[in-house]
Amino acid sequence: MRIDNLCNEINLSEYSINYLNFLTADIEETLGRYSQVIKEAVSHTTSDTSLMTIVDYGGGTGLLSLLAKELGFQSVIYNDLFETSCEDVKKLSQALKIDLDGIIHGDASGLVEYLNSNSIKADLICSYDVIEHVYSV
Repeated sequence: MRIDNLCNEINLSEYSINYLNFLTADIEETLGRYSQVIKEAVSHTTSDTSLMTIVDYGGGTGLLSLLAKELGFQSVIYNDLFETSCEDVKKLSQALKIDLDGIIHGDASGLVEYLNSNSIKADLICSYDVIEHVYSV
């Protein structure tokens, strides 16, 4: 499945178009990976997901965030260091009519500042495919 028409219609960046085409080439496998990340995170809590806030740290295309919202999390916050990805996720979520509760451009300190300044307690922080950006543990 290629999603070029939607991506072009909502004016996504070439970066996001290419990344989404790669991820949607085998959408079942991609959604399976993201589902597994969410399932593993939720397995460490007894809270009801409909009452939880989840942060998608290093969210890239936003697919994990959009999936989490569709799975019924109370609040979903997307975060990425790449401003273009943040802009594209805004466009994509609007086009799909899936409202994310926050789209935060910045690094970990920017995310923490946003959470603290808005009195938000994150119940889960999930991340997929960002380990290559950790330069010093």
